[in-house]
Amino acid sequence: SLTWRAPDVALAKDGIADARKRADAALRDGALFEDADDAIPLYLAILRIEPDDTRAQAGLGRARKALLELGREALSYAGEDAQALRDARRIAAVARAIDGDDAATLAYLSDVDLADRLWYPLWDGGIRLDHAVGDAHGQAAGLHGLVKSTL
Repeated sequence: SLTWRAPDVALAKDGIADARKRADAALRDGALFEDADDAIPLYLAILRIEPDDTRAQAGLGRARKALLELGREALSYAGEDAQALRDARRIAAVARAIDGDDAATLAYLSDVDLADRLWYPLWDGGIRLDHAVGDAHGQAAGLHGLVKSTL
């Protein structure tokens, strides 16, 4: 599913400065979106209270960039690792929730969709079909090469 809901962050206006510090630290640590103390949920909570907070806006932008980099890494393994494709999808859901109209996000969503379309014909219930249907030399190219060459 490409739906993600940010974890609930309890935040009052007088806690914004502390939340900003925690979000910045979480971003530095690579803690992006899993928990309420991660960068993206904290930045979003700040922006719900103070929509014009330029530091939170910039932090969220950096977090989105880091998220998309993480997603690209997951996609690079998606052809050989079903969990990597699931991770890429989860990251796509988060990216879409942050800013689904951003050009980089839209490009990433398109690439995840492409990986899905390429992946499913090659797998059947977790068993690689290319073991049964090889090329002329009995070897299958695998999705990893297809995805890398297509992306």
